[in-house]
Amino acid sequence: MPKNKDALVRYRIINKYLLDYKYVSIEQLMDVCYRLFDHEVSRRTLEKDIHDMRYDNQLGYFAPIRFDHYSGCYYYDDPGYSIDKLPLDRYDLEALSFASALLEQYGGLEIFSTFSGAVQKIMNTMKIRRQLESNEVVKYVGLENMPVIGGQEQLPVILDAIVKRKVLALDHLRFDADEVHHHIVHPYYLKEYHNRWYLVGYQSENKRIQTYGIERIKKLEVLILEKFIEVPFDPDAYYRNAIGVIVYDEPPVDIVLKFTKKQGMYVLTQPIHDSQKVLSQNKDHITIGLHLVPAYEFISMVLGWGEDVEVLEPAWLREKVVERINAALGRYHRH
Repeated sequence: MPKNKDALVRYRIINKYLLDYKYVSIEQLMDVCYRLFDHEVSRRTLEKDIHDMRYDNQLGYFAPIRFDHYSGCYYYDDPGYSIDKLPLDRYDLEALSFASALLEQYGGLEIFSTFSGAVQKIMNTMKIRRQLESNEVVKYVGLENMPVIGGQEQLPVILDAIVKRKVLALDHLRFDADEVHHHIVHPYYLKEYHNRWYLVGYQSENKRIQTYGIERIKKLEVLILEKFIEVPFDPDAYYRNAIGVIVYDEPPVDIVLKFTKKQGMYVLTQPIHDSQKVLSQNKDHITIGLHLVPAYEFISMVLGWGEDVEVLEPAWLREKVVERINAALGRYHRH
């Protein structure tokens, strides 16, 4: 049965509060819905909304909402999830509307039914956007606006090369370089991270797997006559000990981080890494263990938590973080 307008708005409210506050109780949702709709929304209705967001095939959200019995609150188990991660403009929406109409007409064909869930999820989000745009409740619901990063027009060419095993010649400018460098790449994988796309492939000159930011590719050419080189590459294994997109040829280490209770609760609901485990927990602190390569991305993450985290192990990583903090303080003490 199609969802009514109020239900679609409630999904937006639940999604927004789970993103903004991490932990949300039914009582909080009842309060905001009362202020928004000017009438009481029952606990049972909101519990059904959450159930539908998790399991309803028509909605297609399959939201990773979990219930914490300790706090009596709901939270997203996947920190990167949102029902509204669709940075689409008007022309994209019109194209999707047309595609959806075709899917509805030919939905009985097996090849179309395979993708019907994904398309339905997109169309539901489009409907919600249109309703919010025509209703004053938009001031209560903030839709995520994803910035458009350059280079995405090259994604179809790169993906086609990956699938059909074609070699690419590309001119790439690194952030820390002044000159463009030419590379012959045997493409294996496309990875998205923080709304940026990266090409991962075998660089034949250096004979190793390398990563290239798509927006920094200045020129791209498919080499039809070049023989494709296959080397063993398993994305899951390749990124197992890494955070971000850059993988370093170093062994992972055991890391122990001690968080303040408040920050620790965020980290529990937004795990840093698949290896994360709770080592101890009390009323003041949460201590977690990790097993990964503590490269630049990870150290920057630790520094971003400021006074809410302390590196306990290993000692050399603790010293490196202290050096970075002292260097930052030195910049301020100069003035």
